[in-house]
Amino acid sequence: MLKKLWSKGFRNLKECVLEFSDASYVIVGENNQGKTSLLESIYVAICGRSPIEDDRAVLVSWYEDHLFLGLDFDDHHKTHRVSSKITKDGVPSISLDNRPMSLSNGIQDMCWIEFIGSDDWKLFKESPSYRRSSIDAFCIRYFPQFQHLKKKYDGIIRQKNRLLSLFPVDESQLDIWNQYLLEYAVKIVQYRQEGLYVLQEKIKEIGLSQGQDWIHTMHILYQFQKKDSAKEISYSTYLHHKITQGKAKEIQAKLSLYGPHRDDFDLYVHDRSFHKYHSRGIQKMVSLWFKWAHFFLLEEISERFPILLLDDTFSEMDFKTKKMALANMDQKIPIFYTTIQESDKDLFDKRCLLQVKEGVVLSG
Repeated sequence: MLKKLWSKGFRNLKECVLEFSDASYVIVGENNQGKTSLLESIYVAICGRSPIEDDRAVLVSWYEDHLFLGLDFDDHHKTHRVSSKITKDGVPSISLDNRPMSLSNGIQDMCWIEFIGSDDWKLFKESPSYRRSSIDAFCIRYFPQFQHLKKKYDGIIRQKNRLLSLFPVDESQLDIWNQYLLEYAVKIVQYRQEGLYVLQEKIKEIGLSQGQDWIHTMHILYQFQKKDSAKEISYSTYLHHKITQGKAKEIQAKLSLYGPHRDDFDLYVHDRSFHKYHSRGIQKMVSLWFKWAHFFLLEEISERFPILLLDDTFSEMDFKTKKMALANMDQKIPIFYTTIQESDKDLFDKRCLLQVKEGVVLSG
């Protein structure tokens, strides 16, 4: 858990020192007062980068030459201190217990932290690439072999696309790369389908715990391209047919058009596409359950659970739906939650209230 935060020169936040207990923190304030900046500062302190901004330089206050963040956290009953500095030019440095570290060393392995914004619920509204990234991120952590397979597959796609960009295309070489593609594609899809199944079952478990019996009828369907169904033919048969019959089309497009890098998945309730027939509030709730399912399943293999930074995550929900979406997660670990509604404090059984106004953070 987090113990203490120091912040100076971070965005519009005034210099502050905050000590944390094992309660959840409800951070209240009007728009553009610094609520998101407070959550962002916690994330940057651990990860050395922002979850919402690629350019580190803009994190530094206009009135400072650099920003400084310090954070104490517990890991296996031992307290550690991470210190982060970013210059006006966006150059970062980070140390753990006064030892300089590379940003790639992954302090998150010791303090797992997740930032979930108000738009992060759009799992079933975003593009297929967003959903592919979501399931691949889960599979990389849940299945030890998946990352290696994914790297090999991505390399095959790069080599195939390089070949397709040439004129004329050596079709015998293209056939060889397609065989490699087929071999790794089938394995990747097997892991993705297994990953979606365990997530599906965990989502049902979460939904039933919140009294939502309709969740029994939910299933997640892995889709080949846009309309092909996994129920009709095996993936191997499907992909072999596509890359054989579509060779001329790929040569013309100069791009690999078939395989896991083009697939998708969707969630169905009563055999109807979830995002087409349910309200935004319910869609948001189930999208969050999808994330909670990730965390619960990864905890089973890592014995760790993330600290959650929820930035206005429950907007557009009524109080009852917010409570169901939270799904008692605050009983698992303290949550940091921003809102413009002070009444949201009643979502949490054990909470502390912070007010943010014009960059100043105040208790109560």
